[in-house]
Amino acid sequence: MEHKTLRYQLRVKPEMISTALASNFETITEQTIENLGSASAGLTTNQISSAPPSVLVSSLSTLSTVSTWNQQQASTIIQTITAGGFQISSASSLQSLGTLVGGLPSSTIQSIAPAEILTTSQSTSFVSNMLAAPQIVQETYVNQIIAIDQSPASVVQNVPDAMASQIPLSLLLFSAETVDVSVINKKTWKQDQAIVLFDAVASTSFNTEELSPSVLQGFSCSSIQGLTTRRIQSLVFASRNRQGRAKVVFKETQLTCMYNLLRGNLSQKFTDYPSDMLLYFGDNNVDTSNCRSYFTALGAADFTVLSSVLNRESLLLNNARSCLGISGVSLSRNNVEVLGNMACTLQSSYIESSDPLILEKLKACKNFSGSQVTAMETLLLSGKTRYGNTTTWNLQTLKNLGTLPLYLTNNFWVVFRRTVKKRFLKSFMPQLRREKVQKRKLKALFKQISVVRTKRGAGCTVGNITHVTISDPSFPFGYDSTQFDLCLDVPVVKNNLNTITEKVDDDDFQKVILVKLNQAYPSSIPDEQVQLLRSVSRVALLNDIFKWNVTRIDTLAALMDSNDGPWAAAESKEIITKYLSVSGNSLGSSELNAIGSNLCSLNTSTLRTITPDSIRNANPVDVASCSAEQKRVLYEIRNSSLSSQSASPTAYYHLISPYLGGAPLSDIVALSAQNISMDIATFQNLDPDVINNLTVSQVRNLIGNNLPDLKMFENVTAVNIWVNLQQQSDLDTLGLGLVTSRVSNTPTITPQPTTPTTQKPTTQKPTIPQPTTPSTPQPTTPTTPQPTTQTTQKQTTQKTTQQHKLRQKRLNSKLHKKRLNSKLRKNLLNSSKLRKKRLNSSKLRKKRLNSSKLRKKRLNSKLHKKLLNSSKLLKKLRKKLRNSKLRKKLRNSKLLRKLRKKLHNSKLLKKLHKRLRNSKLRKKLRNSKLLKKLRNSKLRNSKLRKKLLNSSKLRKKLLSSSKLLNKLHSSKVVPQAEEQGSQDTQRPYAWLFYLPSP
Repeated sequence: MEHKTLRYQLRVKPEMISTALASNFETITEQTIENLGSASAGLTTNQISSAPPSVLVSSLSTLSTVSTWNQQQASTIIQTITAGGFQISSASSLQSLGTLVGGLPSSTIQSIAPAEILTTSQSTSFVSNMLAAPQIVQETYVNQIIAIDQSPASVVQNVPDAMASQIPLSLLLFSAETVDVSVINKKTWKQDQAIVLFDAVASTSFNTEELSPSVLQGFSCSSIQGLTTRRIQSLVFASRNRQGRAKVVFKETQLTCMYNLLRGNLSQKFTDYPSDMLLYFGDNNVDTSNCRSYFTALGAADFTVLSSVLNRESLLLNNARSCLGISGVSLSRNNVEVLGNMACTLQSSYIESSDPLILEKLKACKNFSGSQVTAMETLLLSGKTRYGNTTTWNLQTLKNLGTLPLYLTNNFWVVFRRTVKKRFLKSFMPQLRREKVQKRKLKALFKQISVVRTKRGAGCTVGNITHVTISDPSFPFGYDSTQFDLCLDVPVVKNNLNTITEKVDDDDFQKVILVKLNQAYPSSIPDEQVQLLRSVSRVALLNDIFKWNVTRIDTLAALMDSNDGPWAAAESKEIITKYLSVSGNSLGSSELNAIGSNLCSLNTSTLRTITPDSIRNANPVDVASCSAEQKRVLYEIRNSSLSSQSASPTAYYHLISPYLGGAPLSDIVALSAQNISMDIATFQNLDPDVINNLTVSQVRNLIGNNLPDLKMFENVTAVNIWVNLQQQSDLDTLGLGLVTSRVSNTPTITPQPTTPTTQKPTTQKPTIPQPTTPSTPQPTTPTTPQPTTQTTQKQTTQKTTQQHKLRQKRLNSKLHKKRLNSKLRKNLLNSSKLRKKRLNSSKLRKKRLNSSKLRKKRLNSKLHKKLLNSSKLLKKLRKKLRNSKLRKKLRNSKLLRKLRKKLHNSKLLKKLHKRLRNSKLRKKLRNSKLLKKLRNSKLRNSKLRKKLLNSSKLRKKLLSSSKLLNKLHSSKVVPQAEEQGSQDTQRPYAWLFYLPSP
């Protein structure tokens, strides 16, 4: 017995123990908090808010060291102590909060003097606590430090290394002389920041081997203009995969840029290059004798980088098959080892038939198709893997599978007992949340693992959900949506909203949470609670959002967090407009950073309220989902904010590139003269009309070092359309092998001849001034046949204008007018009209003849005769049914007698009789006009009437379906029947006898 209790205690997580301990205290004192220590994190928000502020203030030394506070608890403590008079206005008061900093609102940080904030940034423990705070609080903290000195050197020096990702791009524009690479190299950067910094860093003599992955991720073709091939090669080599160092993550355009720059100087030592760059190597870059070493190095690459339009996965697999001598779909252990991450691209047939080692390689994959998941399950359930037969599977088996259980279906989970699955989720779910796994994957996992069936109408049978229940890391496993609703009380939701919304991912469960929250706050939900909704907010309807208070930037930032899933345009617009409707709120830089791509849900009139200063200090916005008009508005504001950067074309391009989808043709033409080497992704996101009006020479100058990507991405829609608009002779000057579908002798609709790139555009001011340095001359090619194409176009246009003039002369000539007004022509026209009338009249005559013939056919038809003789047929059928053996057997059968007795004595029948007696339908039937007519008719004493009254089906149909009666009265059968039965004219329902036989 002791052994069992000890084993149970080992399974219980520390957070559950602390919650159980803390929940026993009704009143909170200093001694209580001291005794609890780190277990104070188990206190509920009710317990915290009911504690005297003086107790919490005096216990700050203990409370500030607890590392497991959630946001709801931390903010409740901050609200309680500030309400009691505790001032947070200095560096010392900020540092005294310790781990409770995560509960501070951004307005409190903004109210503290920048000098005091700078003092706290020297403390590594305080900075680590600040990193656990919400994103908007971190951003406000860094903005306060920046306010002291906005020069790039001072900003980089003052901002803590771990928080450098919060620095705006506009404050990272260094020159090669002013940049301190050793300081930059210590900090953590986002990729768009590293791209801006890389121009200055690459130009220095700093040892490339010492550059951090955070800096190296900024490599781009626009940043290395003017560098020697040797320097470029050293930067590429420095980005290779190395043990003990994080992998340098690149986008596809950066990798193709590296390949284009070095394609003529590639060595056969493949491990010298970034593994992802090897994805773009051609057959001519790999010697046959070295193909095995190439595919071994390629096995470390991330195959999700590849665009689907390139179809590189199948090409690389075919090359690997020929290199390794693979035939069929069965891969040996050795081949699986060589292919590495290429296993993520294999079809299900390969996975099922290959060596079981393939499962270990699949653990590194980021996603799977449905067929791949089925193949993995088939391989696992076969018992041929190192995990053994399904009968031996246990908790350790699940742990050994790594991340694969995230993708497996109920076919796999059904093997494990409920207790094993729950114990596994206690460690697996916190791991997934730390890694910020996509919500859609977590939703899918919960549906597959928790197939719970409960009895309806039984109430809460699984167990009431309490504060302790919610603290379980596996929560809400074991509940279905019905039980979750029945077992969850409104006060529990109100006091534990943060933990519940953090752990619940299923859509049905989230809807239950919203319903309970609306019950807790019938009129409106306060900001503090709305901030805690997380992904639950995504299942809310507009009616729910109307009740939310969104008055603070903290609430807006929490709702717009992209990690919680995407917003629908209508819902995001409603939330943003609710925030902007509050006086004093506007679309500042912090708001733009919080809103992100949801900015595209706003009207252009609202977007025009953004100031240049706000957009300059904001992060780049993804405008892919914006309309053309929205893109133009955002580009104009962004462009006006960068007027001071016109002296540096590269820096200007890096800052403006996310917004170029709204740029006019004149600005893009101006950029083509600045030697910027635009990447293909930015090029294809330009306005389609702008792309189609660019000439071949302008595109060559615009793309620069990325020119070979035009051939690689020729199947992309934007590139394909542009290619097909060009002359083949112009495309040949690029030397890429591009082929147009345009016929050479047809006149060009687009592109229109534009102003030469050496001249300034006349439509509006150029985005940036023309280059004055002689080092970037306008590239020209003497072999370009542009003048000849222009002359041919002029000749063709002249021909068409001449033809048009001749046609007009003919139309205006006297001879033509005479022909139009001639009597002969008028007579001919009139005769043709008469002829048409005659033809139409003859057609009508034929129709009439045909209709009379049809009428005769109908009268002589067999169907008509059958209708007349239907009463005889009915009588015969009735006689047969009366005298049938089957009917007699049924009448005399014992089973029928028993059933009759049961029915007569059944309670259900009695209940039905009572209901029928008191039913409204019965009263209506009694008072119906139709019944009265039947009672007064001659059919009253007829046998047929009795049968009709006794037959429930016919009676219901006749009495209730007025539509059927109307149809029968209006049909052709009834008058014919009445004609035949003229002797029954006194009986209004005599036509019933002339209905067709069944």
